[in-house]
Amino acid sequence: MNYFPLPFLLLISLINITGCTTKRLPDKAAIIAQLLRSNEIQRRAHLENDANLLASQIADSMMSVSRGEISFSANSAIQQRFEGYFQQVRYSSWDDTRKPIIEIAQDGQTASIYVQKFLDLQFKKQETEWGEHQYALFAWQAQYALVNGGWKITANTSSDKSLSKQEALDVPIHLSELYAEIKESDLIPEGIAHDNKTGITYVSSTYKQKILAVNPNGSYTDWKTEGEDGLWSTVGMEVDEETRILWVISFHGHEVLPMKRPQVEHEWTSRLYAFHLPDGALIDSYEPDVEEKVAFNDLCVAKDGNVYVTESLNNRIFYLNPDNGSFQQLDIQDSLFVFPNGITISDDQSFLYIAVQSGIIQYSLRDKTFGMLQLPSGILANRIDGLAYYKGSLIANQSYRKRILQLSLNEESRSVRHQRILEANHPAFDQPATGEIAGDAFIYLANAQMQSAFDNGVLKPEEERESVKLLKVDLPQE
Repeated sequence: MNYFPLPFLLLISLINITGCTTKRLPDKAAIIAQLLRSNEIQRRAHLENDANLLASQIADSMMSVSRGEISFSANSAIQQRFEGYFQQVRYSSWDDTRKPIIEIAQDGQTASIYVQKFLDLQFKKQETEWGEHQYALFAWQAQYALVNGGWKITANTSSDKSLSKQEALDVPIHLSELYAEIKESDLIPEGIAHDNKTGITYVSSTYKQKILAVNPNGSYTDWKTEGEDGLWSTVGMEVDEETRILWVISFHGHEVLPMKRPQVEHEWTSRLYAFHLPDGALIDSYEPDVEEKVAFNDLCVAKDGNVYVTESLNNRIFYLNPDNGSFQQLDIQDSLFVFPNGITISDDQSFLYIAVQSGIIQYSLRDKTFGMLQLPSGILANRIDGLAYYKGSLIANQSYRKRILQLSLNEESRSVRHQRILEANHPAFDQPATGEIAGDAFIYLANAQMQSAFDNGVLKPEEERESVKLLKVDLPQE
């Protein structure tokens, strides 16, 4: 019998223990990111009728459980079936109604994802004619396995439910989270601005004529007190992060936006304020040199420093050159240019996008031309309030439909490729108003209460109003 010295045996024991305790654990965050990416690829495949892209997410064979049947199909057969299907159908929506639920096996080799989708689709009737829109809720569990270093679908179990048009309008799509709650039910906000350098979100007040600063932890304080610097109702706002200026529209429209301290002699007057960040020092205020009523609404700031402002009462776009302090007007003459509201500018500074009653107008800053943004069948972009630009898409607050939309633009930015419903029918919604891009998220007002908080222009009792809620929704990468 061979005998080993005690130190050698201890060394062997340590090697065995180390081998057991250093077994590599699966990177669950990376797996979740890959499965969510697969979910996005499937969405794009449906919206773009791409059977090859859809098949790229499926294993060599897949088991399906649906409508009382169990079936097995090869990847090639699935692709062929979808090629025929996609020739007969087009989707306006293929949207998550909630965040997917993901389960990962302990060994990190298999995983399941549970999703629910809202579908809006049409089937072809003739070569160039499409049928009525159909709506449904689809829910399924997809089983994934790690195959040659990539995640592929090996099994799918699904169920579906048809919806009427009204049921489709009422479908809850809840992807937002509460960002902050402001317990001032008489604030009556209309606009917000976000400073990506500090993380502070500024919130307007139409009734109390002030501005709040909301910190990333949800705490808040008065940044401008009631009526400070001669403020009337504060509405549209935006941070210029390069010059460290907060631009604020102050509008005296007590007739339509009741104020705590109205001044009759200033009714239907508007100003544009420039405040220094972060201390709030007043840099200057500007008024257009016109005799008629002026109702400034929303604004955006270009990289050259010009500030573009919508004027809703007389259907105009003003722009301010801060260097000389003078306002000029864009020449937009069109029968569809009615009640300009939200406004934003593309990252390359080529286009302004202006929300009007019937849709969205695109204005070229290079050649001064304009036209309505073209939309696919089934997508409505009318009566939009706030509008923001994000990585080749527009984030739109469609208050009357209780929806927050992401409208993805084509490469020329002159039409919409498809839409994504980011939120719909949230229980906190009461005239959801404007929002702002915060990194890769969108922070927005859920319940401005600009109408529901008043009775014939008089503020309702406190028990009939609600605290103000800011919601935040992540913006998917298209």
